[in-house]
Amino acid sequence: KSINPSHPDSRKEMYAFTKATKKERKELMFAKPGKFMEDFNPETSARELRKVNRKIVKPTVKKNQMYDENGLLLNDSRDLCDCLDTACPGCHFPCSKCDSEKCGGECRCNRKYVYEKVEVEGSNLSWEFFL
Repeated sequence: KSINPSHPDSRKEMYAFTKATKKERKELMFAKPGKFMEDFNPETSARELRKVNRKIVKPTVKKNQMYDENGLLLNDSRDLCDCLDTACPGCHFPCSKCDSEKCGGECRCNRKYVYEKVEVEGSNLSWEFFL
């Protein structure tokens, strides 16, 4: 149905339509945001500050932790395989947690122990870990 602005009934319909849309818009507006929005600044929000600090500040070392979150030794940041061979590119199956081939039975990421000695059964070959 087309609206003819010169017709009196059409003007009433148009007025009712605009009045209804104004009412609808007013209901959709967020009238009272509350006190929590008064001093909100996304640049200095607590969440943003935590995110920035997480990137800048290095996390503290947990008690007895030997490896960091990337599987590197904490004392010298070496990427040492669990076979204790310094030249080894990784001789284990890929780790299910970090996909590294240098993790032995357990993932090295945040691990609290280091293998001290590796012995080859049936021979006199052995490797020892030195800090």
